[in-house]
Amino acid sequence: MDFIAPRGTEVHAAELGIVVYAGDGMRGYGNVIVLDHGEGVTTLYGHLEAIRVESGGAVPAGAAIGTVGRSGNATTYHLHFEIRVDGEPVDPLAKLAP
Repeated sequence: MDFIAPRGTEVHAAELGIVVYAGDGMRGYGNVIVLDHGEGVTTLYGHLEAIRVESGGAVPAGAAIGTVGRSGNATTYHLHFEIRVDGEPVDPLAKLAP
């Protein structure tokens, strides 16, 4: 899911998690953060301008983890957000809805 937002807009963690990746080595995503939330659930935040967390760190829900950018294969400023279960992407709206 892509969220258009102005450059530099803060990106916040969807849930409590552990940073399992923070860097620019995932093809196409540019600067990216992956949080592990346990039970096979991870979230991915891609195309960031800045990364404000380090691999291995714990992140509380709602914490600022980076800023919107257009790194990687991006044509405009936005956040690419994914939820994965056991490594497979799932519909974020279905997982986030109350």
